Amino acid sequence: DDEDVKKAADLLKRLPQNPVNEGVLIDFAVGLFHEGDAPGHFKVCHRHPSRLAGIFPAEEINASSPKEVLELGIRSFQEFMSYGDAGFTGWSTAWQAAIAARLGLADEAERILRIQQEHFTLKGLFNSHNSVSGKYGMAGGPLFQIDGTLGSAAAVSEMLLQSAGGLIRVFPGVPEKRRAYFRSLRAQGAFLVSAEKDEAGTRFVEILSETDSTAVVSNPWPGREVRIDDG
Repeated sequence: DDEDVKKAADLLKRLPQNPVNEGVLIDFAVGLFHEGDAPGHFKVCHRHPSRLAGIFPAEEINASSPKEVLELGIRSFQEFMSYGDAGFTGWSTAWQAAIAARLGLADEAERILRIQQEHFTLKGLFNSHNSVSGKYGMAGGPLFQIDGTLGSAAAVSEMLLQSAGGLIRVFPGVPEKRRAYFRSLRAQGAFLVSAEKDEAGTRFVEILSETDSTAVVSNPWPGREVRIDDG
């Protein structure tokens, strides 16, 4: 709808920058506390990585961002993770894995998903809000919540394929020596992407365009000639 598109475009121009304090992203430029106004910077372990939403699910910071912006995202993620795990839940852990993948932190994304599997996953791959092991994250015993199951799938998708920033990247969050394969994951611009990698690197990338859009792809073979087969 043209009117809705115009309104959305106007709103996007008016959005403020993400607030930053002490070199990291924070929740609010000004937080309204009982003790008085102060930056919304919570230096405690908390399950809500809301101050990192500009990384994922939004796209304001991603692997295609300028170096200083990407470094801000990585530094902010590390700061969020630095206060321990006592408040973490199943859905929070899945979100953390997606953020790590969006930043290109492949080993960290995989490490977090293994934590998700060990400490927040019930039989049948259902997810628990509370820790099921009692050794990591929020205590309280098993409590089913589907957010972590769906969030984990989103994190795996981010590890395999990203199109944030208008650039298609394959395996941006997969550890270097890991084997991986996916078929027909959707990228922005109505593209269906398939790709495979082994221990030596990416073997092929296949892109099906459902419109007349032009695909812009990050070369998975830096410094090497790329052969393109059309049709």
